[in-house]
Amino acid sequence: MMKYFLTLFTLILLLQGCEGEEPITLPPNELSVFAQNLVNTHNRWRGEVGVENLEWDEELAEKASELLDIDACRIRDNIDDLGQIGLYAAMGVTGKDVVNTWASFGPAYNYEADSCELSPEACDPYKQIVWANSKKVGCANQICFDGTSNMWVCLYDPKGNIEGERPY
Repeated sequence: MMKYFLTLFTLILLLQGCEGEEPITLPPNELSVFAQNLVNTHNRWRGEVGVENLEWDEELAEKASELLDIDACRIRDNIDDLGQIGLYAAMGVTGKDVVNTWASFGPAYNYEADSCELSPEACDPYKQIVWANSKKVGCANQICFDGTSNMWVCLYDPKGNIEGERPY
């Protein structure tokens, strides 16, 4: 019983110590580690084909977050005119891992023929990442209700994968 009271007392002291503290905010134009890792990984792949870097867009990240349905563990399609890539992953997978997984289809993409050796849609995530006209990206992730998997989605503006056009 004494152990319970000591734990409760310690918790109350910790909570009182936090009272009145301002939430941590990033300085203007500073990205979170989450956003910086995602945008850096995108831009590494874009750099390989000589297209301009993407910029992180917080509004796109918020829209991406709204597409994640934690109760059903599903990614909804966006209704805006934005590019979208989604992935279900195991716990512990990072944003860098997710972008690298999407980009790993790059070797299957044949630029001259504008085709994919695997299937027509298999290279779409890679093509969206390197789509030259896309300028902004925003991503979100959420742990599914079962606690064993993670949903990831990124939105791009302007969207890529336009029929009849090459990505760069």
